[in-house]
Amino acid sequence: MKIVVQHRDREILKYAFVFRVVTYDQVKRRFFAVNKDSAARRRIRRLCAARLLRAFFVSRGTKPVKCLGLTDKGWSIIARSWSFEIDRPHFQSESAEHDIRLAAIHSRFEKLKLYANFFSENLLQSSSVLKDTAEYRDLINIQADGALVLKDPSGRRYVYAVELEVSRKTIERYQRKLTAYYRVGGIDGVIYVCADQEIKDLVAKVDRDIRTSKQSIVYLGDESGVLNSQGKMFFKNVERNGLGLY
Repeated sequence: MKIVVQHRDREILKYAFVFRVVTYDQVKRRFFAVNKDSAARRRIRRLCAARLLRAFFVSRGTKPVKCLGLTDKGWSIIARSWSFEIDRPHFQSESAEHDIRLAAIHSRFEKLKLYANFFSENLLQSSSVLKDTAEYRDLINIQADGALVLKDPSGRRYVYAVELEVSRKTIERYQRKLTAYYRVGGIDGVIYVCADQEIKDLVAKVDRDIRTSKQSIVYLGDESGVLNSQGKMFFKNVERNGLGLY
């Protein structure tokens, strides 16, 4: 099926690539007006029919949710859409649930007044150019879920690694990752967005255990708190220092 690719179509394809898996509803809310459900359905259906997107279902809780992912053909449309080269694009998701929830977290981050940019894990891992930059090299090697870039009114940039924890990992895994973060330079901290208090407590415990005299760079927050934030987010670390983002 032939299709004339419009600007909005390109943005949809880019969005699907950045997060690897997004829900139909996320695309609809982001790219179509509130009262344009039928227009959204028709356009997404045409993008799928043209094999630029693939539609599939993911089980979330007790019900299947319609999701979208980018195809090789869709990638050919947007391959040169970034200011840096993406020479090893990834399309397969290791965890659709995690990808969907990271996309939701990002939608809240980008409403911050200080927001400048966000590099998802897929963007970071898909570009050897980014891997050669001092700013992102370490985050790529550590396999951060994302890099949040903020800019204050004076123009100063801040870079935070982002980790979205939707399920509990082993203590050893947290130890390895946090130890790696404390060894790197060039970032202003690590934001852990945690699905529940148990995960948050575990990350805090590991942070206390692996640090010696270093000041904590780990900031902890609730996933629900981020998603329900109204213009400002607040994260805490084990030293009771706060990180307020607005």
